[in-house]
Amino acid sequence: MEMERIVDVQVSIAARPITQTGFETPLFIAPHTVFDERFRIYTSSQAAVEDGFDAESDVVRAITAFFSGNFAPAQVIIGTRQFEDYTIIIPTGSYDATAKFAIKVVAKDSSSKVSEFVEYTPSVSEDQDAVATALAAAIEGDVALGSLVSASAVGGVITVTAKTGARILYLGKSIQDEDAVDVVFETTNMEDIADTLTAITQQTNDYFFITSHSRSEVDILQLAAYAEANKKIYAVATYDADILNPAVIDDIASQLKDLQYELTMLIAQDENQVGEYHECTAIGEMAALQAGSSTLHGKTLQGVTVSKFSTTQEETILGKNANIYTMIAGVGFFLDGKMSDGTFFDVQRGRLWLETRMEEDIFLLIKQKADLGMKIPYTDEGVGMVVTVMERRLQNAVDVNFLAATPRFKVKPPLVANIPTIDKVNRFLPDIPFEATLAGAIHRIKIKGIVTV
Repeated sequence: MEMERIVDVQVSIAARPITQTGFETPLFIAPHTVFDERFRIYTSSQAAVEDGFDAESDVVRAITAFFSGNFAPAQVIIGTRQFEDYTIIIPTGSYDATAKFAIKVVAKDSSSKVSEFVEYTPSVSEDQDAVATALAAAIEGDVALGSLVSASAVGGVITVTAKTGARILYLGKSIQDEDAVDVVFETTNMEDIADTLTAITQQTNDYFFITSHSRSEVDILQLAAYAEANKKIYAVATYDADILNPAVIDDIASQLKDLQYELTMLIAQDENQVGEYHECTAIGEMAALQAGSSTLHGKTLQGVTVSKFSTTQEETILGKNANIYTMIAGVGFFLDGKMSDGTFFDVQRGRLWLETRMEEDIFLLIKQKADLGMKIPYTDEGVGMVVTVMERRLQNAVDVNFLAATPRFKVKPPLVANIPTIDKVNRFLPDIPFEATLAGAIHRIKIKGIVTV
């Protein structure tokens, strides 16, 4: 006879884990054709290069910036923004033998990958149309590229298209050609960036920071609006001369300030910093830290240059709730770490962390009671169960230095007798208020002393 016929013991696991929201992983959106999926996850820039991204591409430079920080994320999500073709725009003007045009093209098919530097220097004076025609011919005439890409020129604009079975992995200016004329590299019929975000998020929402290759005003406003509506933090670094002008009130920093976006951080760059990903480097200095426990103010960003603004320009930038990475006392210094509404990065990140974790804690309480065949009764004792969970998380927020230990937080639950009957009938427990004080951070110090003999 089996023992189970006499004694039958069954044990169920009532502590099922729930998926927790992360506050570390950044998403970087860029147009590319390296892979067809909407996103891939990378743990190093080398992994992205091995996948097919060029070492000089925006994607690799952004990933490098993320991982350069002292508190870098464990991984980076690269999101795909779809488009049709690459274009090269020759600036309007007249060019002679003193002008050098140089681009880098990387393409591949199923069997090979080529990386070519294509150059053109006019022998006589030529306008942008003639230069575009000649440079397009040089691309098509390149022995290695000829079977992979085609190039055509119209009105000073070159369109470069991958041939059937091939794809372009990179088209841009190489750092080896810094003396070349600055042509403009763009993509045609690029999808709306809000549509890009929606498509990516349908497949993964496991990111907290939003960053992008784009510095266009339209894209910045769309990304900022998305972050605000979806409890993400959007960071962007951009050069805009209007930000530096106190008389201009409709520049992108001023618009974001007027919109009072809590979850957007703008870093103002000078004209020599264009193309550097200060926002990615800043995130790399914060991502692995406990949310709310540290401030961006004062951090040194590895691998990016400092700005060279005048004092007046700096005051103008800060007045528009934008940020600066500058040199103070011989070291790189991030100033101030503000969001567009004037609050601070660490406060907003910590707020979202506390809000989300408390939601998860209370959800888990409800789930565990259900798994045990129990419930949270609609009594003062049941409300006390919820309060206990809230107090535990608030104490955690004190322990990680987001909330101040004194004055101590207070949770003020309502008495069940005072809750409207309709809420009890609907099994809805309305507002449970609590009061707490931010730990904050000291950013500026003034000391006055008197020395006597």
